[in-house]
Amino acid sequence: MNSSKRLAGARGRLGQRIRLFTAVVTLVVPVTLFAVASQGDAASQHRLASAVASHATAHATAGVAAATALIKKYTGIPKFVTPGPKLNPAKLKGKTIYTIFSSTAIPFCNDVGLTVTQAATKLGMKSVVWPNSGQLSQWVQGFNQAIAAHAALINVGCGINAAAVAPQIAAAKKAGIPVVAAHSYDLSQKVPASLSASQYAPYKIAGELEAAWAIKDTNGAADVLVVDDVADDVSSPALVAGIKLVFAQDCPRCKVTYKDVPIPSWGTQIGPVVSAALSSDPKLNYVIPIYDGMVNFVTPALTSHNATGVKISTFNGTPAVLDEMRTGSVVAFDSAENFPWIGLSILDQDMRVMLHMAPGHNELAPLQAWTKTNVKAAGTPASYSNGYGSVAQAGFAKLW
Repeated sequence: MNSSKRLAGARGRLGQRIRLFTAVVTLVVPVTLFAVASQGDAASQHRLASAVASHATAHATAGVAAATALIKKYTGIPKFVTPGPKLNPAKLKGKTIYTIFSSTAIPFCNDVGLTVTQAATKLGMKSVVWPNSGQLSQWVQGFNQAIAAHAALINVGCGINAAAVAPQIAAAKKAGIPVVAAHSYDLSQKVPASLSASQYAPYKIAGELEAAWAIKDTNGAADVLVVDDVADDVSSPALVAGIKLVFAQDCPRCKVTYKDVPIPSWGTQIGPVVSAALSSDPKLNYVIPIYDGMVNFVTPALTSHNATGVKISTFNGTPAVLDEMRTGSVVAFDSAENFPWIGLSILDQDMRVMLHMAPGHNELAPLQAWTKTNVKAAGTPASYSNGYGSVAQAGFAKLW
């Protein structure tokens, strides 16, 4: 019995040695053959290297072409798509809407809030845009004030994550006040069930355009710093996903670095982040501050480093940033939604909810690309209504 076990053990060890020897031979022989072939066929090596280089060049060229086509698709005034059936605003006269945005210190958010107020006032409603600088405690105060004032509806948005104010949304719902997400979610994102409806924003496409411009403008040689705020802004993940998608598809060889800066820290952290990137990467040629409310904190860092070859691709179409594009040399691209269109779209969704109608589908303002070639149409100085046409005003007028 013991002899049998010893024999089986010996056979096992012999099998292991044979398998090891076979593996070594399998590895060594092809490498040796390749070395011999390499020494004897330099011409083949050259043809292989040329083919690889040619393929890479063709891929890069195709990527730049795809990026250019994407930019072209969004250059020009968008078409109006009806979000739903007609409604009767007269039934809502005297109603009060509260709008709590992530920060009214961000020009884009503040200006969108103003467009909601302007549209609501014309229809006989009251609108309150809650002033804040991006602090949770301030958002909570806004909800408490809206509930105490017996508001007819509360908008929460411009990037606020509904989960961050879940207790306040529950309190509003208990008080019979619907809460609508306004300009916080991309169509690709799932809206929390606690919200009555959502007015969307094309964040993912905005990110795709930001990346596409950097690829196009550098002819596929982009070295980019992306400044985002995915940690505290529910809108940003979709936007950054769009950036990553386009770079992966159209310029995988481009260098892209991502740095997260929370909204309350934009004024203190963005500058140092950009400065550090410029110091560590002398080949940096593009900064993508995902929202143009960040631009004011990027440009001083570029100036202090004399980084004249570094440009900005961004999103939102804030008039001051479009003015810089027209007169300066740093901001090269800014995709935007028509501000009045956003406000009208938010109010349209609000009214549908207050009238107990089905929420409007695809309720958003489409994107429009601004570059040096067309930015003059935004006005001198730029305006958040110039250059966008009047298709939104005409479209909503037919519905209301």
